[in-house]
Amino acid sequence: MKPEPTSGKHHVVAVPGTEEEQSKRPLNRPSAYTLRGSTSFFTVYYETNLGAEGQSAADAVLGRCESDYKMLFNFFGGLTPGNLPFQIYIDQGSNGGWHAFCYTTLIYVDDFGGSPYSADVVNLVNVAEISEVFMASQGIGWDCGSSNGEGLSRVLGEVAYVRLPTFATGKFWLDGARPDWVTNNEPTDLDNVATGCSALFLNYLRHQLDFSWAKIVQSGAPSLSQTYTKLTKRDDAFAPFAALLQQRFPAGTASGLADDNPFPTNQQLQLCGLTQDGNVWHAIRFPDELWTPFGNVKGQAGDPGQFVAIASAGVNREFQVAGVTTDGGMWHTIRDVNGLWDGFGNVKGQAGDPGPFVTLACARVDGELHLCGITGDGGMWHTIRHLDGSWDPFVNVKAKAGDDPGPFVSVACTCVSGRLEVCGVTADGNLWHTARGGLWWLGQADPYDHWYPFENVGLALSNTFNPGRFTRVSCAGVIGFTGKGTCCRCAPRQKTVECGIRAIITLFVIGRLFRMSKVGPVIRGPSTRSGAPR
Repeated sequence: MKPEPTSGKHHVVAVPGTEEEQSKRPLNRPSAYTLRGSTSFFTVYYETNLGAEGQSAADAVLGRCESDYKMLFNFFGGLTPGNLPFQIYIDQGSNGGWHAFCYTTLIYVDDFGGSPYSADVVNLVNVAEISEVFMASQGIGWDCGSSNGEGLSRVLGEVAYVRLPTFATGKFWLDGARPDWVTNNEPTDLDNVATGCSALFLNYLRHQLDFSWAKIVQSGAPSLSQTYTKLTKRDDAFAPFAALLQQRFPAGTASGLADDNPFPTNQQLQLCGLTQDGNVWHAIRFPDELWTPFGNVKGQAGDPGQFVAIASAGVNREFQVAGVTTDGGMWHTIRDVNGLWDGFGNVKGQAGDPGPFVTLACARVDGELHLCGITGDGGMWHTIRHLDGSWDPFVNVKAKAGDDPGPFVSVACTCVSGRLEVCGVTADGNLWHTARGGLWWLGQADPYDHWYPFENVGLALSNTFNPGRFTRVSCAGVIGFTGKGTCCRCAPRQKTVECGIRAIITLFVIGRLFRMSKVGPVIRGPSTRSGAPR
C-alpha cells in the first residue's frame, strides 16, 4: 500500500465536467498498488487490479518522466523541487489526475484505458501535475489552486504532448460572458471559464507575442496581467488579448474551438523595401489580401543618410526596422501599434562602434530585438535591444563562438525554440551556422549568452548534392518541421533576398534557389518558378 496524506484540498487536472468528481476522491484509498519501476526522480506504481493495462500506463510514464522533468527543470530556471522523488500512482479511470497540496510529490494519474492516445494522455496529465509542484517550489505567484496556475499546468502538459480536445477549456470562456481572469485570479482550479481564459492567455503570450515558455514561467506573478507586465513592460494585458479574440470569435457565436490555442491569429505582413536611391519604403498586407500604399519611412522617422541594407522584425506588437547607411552607420526605428514611427536612433551611439557595417539581420527572440551585423572587415557582431529601450554593447560573435571561419559577407538570423540561430556566408562561398542560448528539448540549459562554435553547413551535408559557392543566406524557424534545426534558403552565384521581408520586393531577381535542413538534409534543385509576386 502507498503512503498517503489524510487531509487537504485536491488539486486536479480534469476532463471538463468531471472536476467535482475528481476533487472529491477519497485521500485514503483501499486499492492495492504494485511498484513498476523507478528512475532518478520518479517512482511509479499502478493499481494492481489493472493488470497489463496498468503496467502499460506505468511504462509510458517511466519512458518519458525523466525527459519531462528535464523540460520543466529548464523552464523553471534550474529549480529542483523538494520532497523528491515523485511518487506516481496509476489509477483506473479517465478523468485526469490530482494531488493533495500544490507541493505534494505524491500524485495520482488515471490510466485512460481504451483511449487511442492513452500513453500521451497519461504523460500529459503527469506533466501538468508535476509542474504544479515546481510552481509551489518556485513561489513567485503561480498558484496551482487558482486559475493562473491551473492554466499554466495544462499548457505545459501540452508543450510536450499532443493537444487533446478532451481537456480543452478555452471554449467555455469564449462561449460565455468572457470575464477578465487575466487581471483577476480566480481562487479555484475547478472553474472551466477561468481556466479557459488562463490557458488562452498563456498561449497568447507564447504563440502571438512569441515569448518562450521559460521566460513566461520565470515571470510568474499573482495574476496573469502582472506576468504580462514583467514580460512586456506594458500594463494593457487584457484589452488587446480580448479584442484579438473578438475579431476571430465574435461574442455570442459558438466558437467551435477544439483546443486552447488559436494563435497566432489576425497577423499581418509588414514589409520594408530599399530603393536604389537609398530610401526605405513601408507597406502592409492585411489578412483580406489588401495592401496599403507604400509610405516613405524617412519622411516620418527622419533621414540619417542613404541606406544600403535593411532588416526588420515584429516585436511586442511593434514593427522594428534597422538599416545600414553608406557611411557604415547603423540606425533603428519602430512603428508602433498606432502606426506612428519613432525617429531613427543611432545604434552605434548606444551599443558601441565595432567598425563600418555593410549588412545586417535581425530577429525577435523572447520578445526582444536581436541584431547581427557584418562589418567591412568581415566581422560579425551581435547586440540586443531590450524592452526598456536600452541596447547591449556589441559583442564579437567570432570571439564568442571561439573560432574564425573567415570574413563574412552575408548574415541571417531567426529564433527557433527560444534560441537565436545565425547563418552566415564567408567570402570563400562557404555557409556557416552558429547559435546563441540553449535548447530545452535537448536537455540543454545553457546561459542565454552562450554561443556555439561555427559549423560548416556544407561539411555537415557533405553526402548531399553540392549547389556551389554561396553568396547570400536567409533563414526562418518553421513550426512543425522536425522539432529541431534551422531551415536556410540560399542562392549560389546569384542576387537573392536578404530576409523574408524583402523577398516580396526582390523575388524577381532570384536565380537558383536551394533549401537545406540542418537536421536531415532536404534538398531541392533549381527553382523553376518565376514571375513577380502578386
